[in-house]
Amino acid sequence: MSTPSNPLFATFIAMLIDTLIAMVPGSDDDTKETRRGIARLMFEAYQPQDAIEAMAAARAVAAHHAAMDNFRRAAQPGVSDAVVVRLRSGALAAGRSVEAMLRARDRRRQQQMPAGAKTPVQQQAVSREMPRQPVIRQDPAPPSPRPDYRASTALSTTQRLEPLAALSP
Repeated sequence: MSTPSNPLFATFIAMLIDTLIAMVPGSDDDTKETRRGIARLMFEAYQPQDAIEAMAAARAVAAHHAAMDNFRRAAQPGVSDAVVVRLRSGALAAGRSVEAMLRARDRRRQQQMPAGAKTPVQQQAVSREMPRQPVIRQDPAPPSPRPDYRASTALSTTQRLEPLAALSP
């Protein structure tokens, strides 16, 4: 198994970092060591525990930079609307792939934990399963004396119209 204690693991990580250097954007003034530092910083943020997680972390870093490059290119003046839509769609898809990789990593780590072990706090703090949505609570409308009345109208569960006869003086 390729784990951090395996001597080849460090060599593998160095190869992944060297590959990621080309993905890190920057100006001509940036040195290769600066880009290597940035690539390593982003890669290590994923805290890969074995070769599989290291490969996923490298893909996540590359996907992030590809997404940001697409967003940058879409914001350039003179780009047609069709190209902007395509670039933004590609960027959003790359972002979703990063989130999918994070979910897969979290599931994999959860499966590898011994039974009864607690999940680390850092992984409980961020839920990537569902984006945060506001909680909307609606009280159900009381049953109508006319069962067909509600089915034939476009009322929400909280709205209810009174018959016209009840409103007359």
